[in-house]
Amino acid sequence: MNEPEIKEKLNLLRDEIGMKSKKIKDNYENINFHRDEIAKAKNARNELQEEIRKKVAGLDEFKKKKEESRTKIDDLKSERKHLINESKELANLIKEKKIERDSLNKESRAPYNILEEHLKKNYEKLLTYDISIDYEKDLFDRIFQLRERAIKSKNANDAHITMTEIYTSLKQIDGKIIDVQTKLTDEWTNLKKMYDSVKDAYESIKKMSESADVQHEAVLQNYAKLIMYKDILTKLRNEIQLINGQMTPLEEELEKIKADKEKAKMKEKYEAVKVKLAGKKHRFTLDEMRILLESGGEIGISEKAAQ
Repeated sequence: MNEPEIKEKLNLLRDEIGMKSKKIKDNYENINFHRDEIAKAKNARNELQEEIRKKVAGLDEFKKKKEESRTKIDDLKSERKHLINESKELANLIKEKKIERDSLNKESRAPYNILEEHLKKNYEKLLTYDISIDYEKDLFDRIFQLRERAIKSKNANDAHITMTEIYTSLKQIDGKIIDVQTKLTDEWTNLKKMYDSVKDAYESIKKMSESADVQHEAVLQNYAKLIMYKDILTKLRNEIQLINGQMTPLEEELEKIKADKEKAKMKEKYEAVKVKLAGKKHRFTLDEMRILLESGGEIGISEKAAQ
């Protein structure tokens, strides 16, 4: 190849290096962009994972509170069951006493104070009046009957009093049942709120987990692109290295051509100086001295020319 061809080839190779160098710069910009995107996605993913960790820790706390609430509910249900059984027993006693009272009232057929008044009058008649034997006998029978009815009436009153006392106790127990039921309802409401809160937490965790997966996928995608651009960068560098390898012998050949041309030019100058100075007395100029020295002129010629 001659000098123009070599120069043209070198220019083409330099242009190709320039284009590849521009691509390398563009690739560095892409690499930096995807590094930034990876950092952003990682930060977003890590923040979401930290929030998920906190919410999961909160769920562990919920399990503890849930067990405490369930234990409390079981205790309240047990207490309510005991009170209900006691209430049923008292209700049965009231029913029994009511039957007993009604039966005694039916047999006594009058209130105790009225029967007692009748008894008093009959006793007065028996003790103060002058009565016949038959009437006295009739009074005794009547007194015994009234006395028996009065006893039954009194027993009916006692049964009624007992029934009233039992009823008072029953009302107190019913009040306790209502109180326990209120506490039980409140605890169920509290437990439901906890479950609703946990449900919301699970939904939040699910959404955050999905978002974290999206960010992680973004990290992976950007890593893949980063690797791709790094591979392109490596390829471009290798290609530039190969082009430099192609340029080296061309540059060396061009330098050789230039050196040969310079040598031929110096030889021409040298010959001109020799012709000019041959057989004559002549004082060397600095430029002529340089030409003779650089072109390898003999000292003898120079000395002879200098005489």
